[in-house]
Amino acid sequence: MENYENGNTFQCDMCLFKCISYYRLMQHYIRNHKQDPYFRITCVQPGCGATFKKWKSFRQHLFRKHPTASPTLNEVTQQIEDENQLTRTKKNYRKLFKKTIKKLLRKLLKSIEKP
Repeated sequence: MENYENGNTFQCDMCLFKCISYYRLMQHYIRNHKQDPYFRITCVQPGCGATFKKWKSFRQHLFRKHPTASPTLNEVTQQIEDENQLTRTKKNYRKLFKKTIKKLLRKLLKSIEKP
């Protein structure tokens, strides 16, 4: 992850993604690369530059060495977990809705077929 001085942009170490917010970059890593077997990330905290091959190691590093950066990471992680929970809930409701509609259609068809 590089912190470019021209415009203070952040770039992903694993793809071409760039943004102007550290928060947004962390969202990108969590959503797109956290489970990647070739994962790698570089700490952009001033004077650090440590690199990691596992998300968990990077996260532990931030909590231990850069506690002021940790709240941002916690916020991003919580937001994504909330979004994932909402997505699962929506999928469950969709399934339930489809089942209910199918049942109602079957009943309706049965009632139409019977004189």
